[in-house]
Amino acid sequence: MVTSPSPGTVRVRYALVDAEIPNAIINTIATYAPYASTAYTLASFAFNDGVGYFGGTATIEGYATDATGGMLLWETVDKRGGTTALLENTLNTWLDVDHAFAAWADRIALRMKDLGTCRK
Repeated sequence: MVTSPSPGTVRVRYALVDAEIPNAIINTIATYAPYASTAYTLASFAFNDGVGYFGGTATIEGYATDATGGMLLWETVDKRGGTTALLENTLNTWLDVDHAFAAWADRIALRMKDLGTCRK
């Protein structure tokens, strides 16, 4: 990290543009009720790419530019959705969003390494 633009530095900007917590009551019923749990899981994988219908979601937008010249290096938009995890989502309604942030942090670190700006 630097305090002013210099050669070899990158300016990265991200914005959380949408975050929704899961519906805890419906999510709990869909997870724990034996007759609903199986149907809910199958429907999530078959029709919603594995994302729970009542799970939380988060969307982020971001870009990186050369700090001195302003040239666009990369840009991204990503939306992540949660699944139904026994106990986890019942006790922590923001867990799906937390998992999205962890995934984004890993992807940002990997991209920065690919650009040669990070040693991780």
